[in-house]
Amino acid sequence: MRRLALILLATTLGAYAPNLNPVQWKLTGTPTKLTLHATIAEHYKLYSLTKPKSGPIPLEIKVRETDWVPRIKPTQPTNSPTLEGEIDFEIPLKLAKPLPNEGLTLHVDLRYQSCSDQICLPPTKRELEITLNSQSK
Repeated sequence: MRRLALILLATTLGAYAPNLNPVQWKLTGTPTKLTLHATIAEHYKLYSLTKPKSGPIPLEIKVRETDWVPRIKPTQPTNSPTLEGEIDFEIPLKLAKPLPNEGLTLHVDLRYQSCSDQICLPPTKRELEITLNSQSK
């Protein structure tokens, strides 16, 4: 009986625990454009690239500069200060050199904060990587 009570308690507490990873990211691309897809969990929001300076941490997307890729500014499809559900960020590329035969690996650094109606999670950093080659379409 005691074991059953502990199992029920653990199951119930797990149902009310906050989602500690509410934003999932996927990076795809071609030699002319990267697409960063965010899937934001239900009841959570992400603070956008255009969020005003005060308050929670806005999203930062940085493509690390290389000899092939100069500084780039990503765009988002809406000017809303908060984002929910699924959203794609477009990152235009203009390569300074032709792609090397072995492909070109790019690193994208993210920093963001997500909140629900009940909790704001600490700022999160993620690093994504993609290798572009002549077959990338």
